[in-house]
Amino acid sequence: MRPGLPAGMRVVDLFIAGCVAAIGITASLFIATVALHAGPVRDAAKMGALFSFFAAVVSLNVGKLLRVEKQTN
Repeated sequence: MRPGLPAGMRVVDLFIAGCVAAIGITASLFIATVALHAGPVRDAAKMGALFSFFAAVVSLNVGKLLRVEKQTN
């Protein structure tokens, strides 16, 4: 067991969970789109939302590739 990780959790599990959790930033980016005037900052927020979608797809595929699965006790 690695220090700081719960029993049965691997570093790869933590990495994939972190990638999937990062998708939550999408909501903030959409709010920024509504709050910002048209221009380069708003365009960057839209691109960030698109990239977060692709990050979700990549995270799920990497999780499958690395065989991340639910641990049962």
